[in-house]
Amino acid sequence: MADTDNMQALGLRILDHCRLELTVLFPHFEAAFAALPWSGVSPGATIGTDGAGIAFDPRKLLTMYHSPPAAVRRLYLHTLLHCLFLHPFRVEAGVTDLALDMAVEQIIEHEQQPRLALDRDPVREKCFALLGAEPLSSIRIQNLLDGNYFPYSREELTAAFCHDDHALWRPSPSLQSKWQHISAAAGGAKRGSGQRGRLAGDGTESVDAAYRKGRDYRSFLRRFT
Repeated sequence: MADTDNMQALGLRILDHCRLELTVLFPHFEAAFAALPWSGVSPGATIGTDGAGIAFDPRKLLTMYHSPPAAVRRLYLHTLLHCLFLHPFRVEAGVTDLALDMAVEQIIEHEQQPRLALDRDPVREKCFALLGAEPLSSIRIQNLLDGNYFPYSREELTAAFCHDDHALWRPSPSLQSKWQHISAAAGGAKRGSGQRGRLAGDGTESVDAAYRKGRDYRSFLRRFT
């Protein structure tokens, strides 16, 4: 029991440290991270969320943090983006978890942020190249998956892109409404900050580019969530 408690406490310290690092990189996400407090132990993947809190497996989290720490930072951001894009609360017919994870990972990859860089993976690199420069919605990525656009099996793609736990996802009008407000606030904060990271919770890799093109933030959010 003591060892389990110690691992859990260390896991919480790691997540707190990662959250601080991520809010330095993306200050407009500070309130969004605060909306995901620790909610318990996840017996599945390393990290998971139901939108009300974040759960983690202490042993798996510690192992991931050692090889390398950027993997935990990236996974934490990945989990947050699922909430900002409302993935846990809305079921899109025919859209798989793999498509949702690939969509989020493509957005993170567009940041080209060294603190989020993973070890080289030929499957991920090839897929990112095939996805192209414009971020795609999960529905569009699902269409590509259904058409066998990627030269890999579903098992290979899952191993490359799926690392958080979606088992806690459930339709929830109240949580969906909560995250719609948080996402809109993150977009407003980004417009006023002009700082560091470009992610803004709108489903695109660069909200700055969206404004340069004269797009409305909320319509852009509806398009990609």
